[in-house]
Amino acid sequence: MPALEDYRSVRTVAGIDVDSFTSAPLLASVSVICRAAPESVWRTIVDPDLIPKWVVFARRAAYCCESGDPVVSIGPGAIRKFNVFKDFDVRERVEVWEPPRILGYRTLDMWIPRDQLGLFIVDAAVSGDTRISCYQFVNIPALLRPVFRLLLPVVFKWVLGRIARAAAAEEGRGAG
Repeated sequence: MPALEDYRSVRTVAGIDVDSFTSAPLLASVSVICRAAPESVWRTIVDPDLIPKWVVFARRAAYCCESGDPVVSIGPGAIRKFNVFKDFDVRERVEVWEPPRILGYRTLDMWIPRDQLGLFIVDAAVSGDTRISCYQFVNIPALLRPVFRLLLPVVFKWVLGRIARAAAAEEGRGAG
């Protein structure tokens, strides 16, 4: 009988078995509170028209199939594409799609990181606000991991702040 340490431990985030998607280590786990409804936050995270408001380098965003054709509906396997400049796009494959709460994506076409799974989780907070959480599992060379362990939480805290501000602004526009 194999020893218990021979079994891979299952990492679970928000009920999702992360190990079924990646063995990359968790390098960032951050949350912020947003003064917008969970539905507004979710829409800000996934709506291609709103994504450029919080993804600094994105000129525009769209969802497509692996072939590049438009998707009929967003879900696991859909490709989220950010146009950065001219013909350069950053692509992410949707791995987990549980609206209006969880978006999990894997970054494609990148040489570093070799494997990245990101999870955005949107939860109603007790105060009536919304908690936005982000988990980043990233496989990069061991030499770079200490730097990324310090840098990624700061970067994603900033990204979540941008999402929070964009969601509150969009909600304010709808009320006005």
